[in-house]
Amino acid sequence: MSAASGGRGNGRIAKFHRRVSEASGCRDGETLPYAPDFLDSLVCRMSTRSSDLAERAFAWMIYRASGNQSEKAIHIYAVKGEAPVETALRQRDCALELAWLQSGHRPEWLDAPLAMFRVEAARRAVVPIDKTLICDGFTENRKRGTVASGTGYCLVLIPSPKVADSTEHRRRKGESSDYQDFCAKWKVAHSTEYEEEQVARSVIKRINRIRLSAYRESRKSPAAKTNGTPSLEALEPLEASAVARTLPPLRFSVIHSTNPSSSRKNDDDARLGLVKPTEEALMSRPKPKTDAPDLEFSTGVIAAFVNGGKPSPTPNQIFALQQAIPVAPGTRVQFVAYLTEKMPRIKHPGSLPSIAEEFTAAWPALAAREQTLAAAQRRAPQVLTAETLCAYLESTAAAIPHPEIADLLRGLAADAEEHCNDLESLEQQLNSIETTMLALARESLTERQMAEVKQKTHGQLQEYRRKLTADQLSILEKQLLERDVLEKAKLPRLSLFCMG
Repeated sequence: MSAASGGRGNGRIAKFHRRVSEASGCRDGETLPYAPDFLDSLVCRMSTRSSDLAERAFAWMIYRASGNQSEKAIHIYAVKGEAPVETALRQRDCALELAWLQSGHRPEWLDAPLAMFRVEAARRAVVPIDKTLICDGFTENRKRGTVASGTGYCLVLIPSPKVADSTEHRRRKGESSDYQDFCAKWKVAHSTEYEEEQVARSVIKRINRIRLSAYRESRKSPAAKTNGTPSLEALEPLEASAVARTLPPLRFSVIHSTNPSSSRKNDDDARLGLVKPTEEALMSRPKPKTDAPDLEFSTGVIAAFVNGGKPSPTPNQIFALQQAIPVAPGTRVQFVAYLTEKMPRIKHPGSLPSIAEEFTAAWPALAAREQTLAAAQRRAPQVLTAETLCAYLESTAAAIPHPEIADLLRGLAADAEEHCNDLESLEQQLNSIETTMLALARESLTERQMAEVKQKTHGQLQEYRRKLTADQLSILEKQLLERDVLEKAKLPRLSLFCMG
């Protein structure tokens, strides 16, 4: 069963309407006012490229939540005679399905099993809408109160939004986006005060827990049973230990007395006793944090946001970002360049997790490209002379049965001396020619040969399916399929890295 089936025959719509009405506060059998929407109308709104992305995301939420008689966005699929399987959908599913519809593909595919639909979308080269744009669309819906906040990865529709949840009301409560942006900037500009605030909040929480625990213990003491009041004797050890644990590090070790009179002698002694740091107090101070972001990486990320005119991320956000990207030589430098390129589409640091996810998916291709260029540059001064490059291009052209590709390579061979001075540009031209050659190779193979190539590619992917994400698997599958197609067509690779 799916959204298109409407859930007919089992009273699912009536049960859903009653359940949502009760959750919204309706009593005595009353139900929320409900005007049904046609699914084809929702599909039309989702597929309109020129529409506001927040409205398209909202239409998708209605299609996947209310259309499936559920409070949250789900996919339902069932084989005849078996119980339906419900799968919670996420923002990346919305990005793929909206891209599928705006590409003009049939909406019936949205009712297929998720794995089958994703494979078909990859086969048709459907590129999901950028995660940052989708995130902004859902953020706008959360601000106006139509999509619930604080639900994790689950996307929950609010069927009865209140005026109090609107952005205008949030501005009165101090939750406006302007105030939140100001707080984000303030945390970075006044990091010391922000850390002190967090320490103070944790101290207050701890003292409240200690007080409550002490009160419970006092209720169990004999004195509490006789007169109903907490025992001060029982509280003194707990309070002393609480003060010892929660006393923050003091900025000054000496307080000078301005009144030497004997009337204040005891107060001065007590004050000095409180502020004098003992050896135990110094040893009990919290150790410096080791989970701090790399200084060079942090500087690069903040510079990208500052140059883009956006609020800077906090140290915790930068550290989480550092942990999210792959651990490999040159990864952080490449990410800063990638972030700078994406900055026009970023509105706030909250988009960093999605940017890190995109970068992680694209990293294998970026790393392979960097290795190819680095290897070509390393070989250039040693073995790659104009004569060697010309011979390589001529021999490769002779091995290719497609005249148009061979002529392009011979044209590059004629200018080999000029290309030796700009190997990166030459590598880009060879990659472009190889893409054209790959398309010709696909056309030359029979259906049976293509089936054998795909079977071989899927076999090679088995060991990576549990290690890589869906996006990473898609990139790796594309690379392996291209290599296997060229091998099946008995065509050489054109990259300079393959010269050896």
